[in-house]
Amino acid sequence: MDAVVKARVNSGDKDVAAAVLKELGLSISDLIRMAVMQTARTKRLPVSLSLSEESRSAVDEVEQGKAIRASTVAFLDLPSTSLTKSGLRKNAK
Repeated sequence: MDAVVKARVNSGDKDVAAAVLKELGLSISDLIRMAVMQTARTKRLPVSLSLSEESRSAVDEVEQGKAIRASTVAFLDLPSTSLTKSGLRKNAK
């Protein structure tokens, strides 16, 4: 049984990818079909993904305990605001 797959992508990226694939004699549907088949057969992504140097450094800092994790950040007691016709207004505490 065939299944339909839908995906939301940036329209500019889609247009560029479609043009590149057309030159290769493929469609976006062909690419998706090949990626799904390869993933199902190998149980792995059909592409190699890597982090930028900046992202890799950030991950290393977190893993080494040199960065503050979101779960350790204290909540700040900031004044609340409300939206009025004229804009934001601070609420009295």
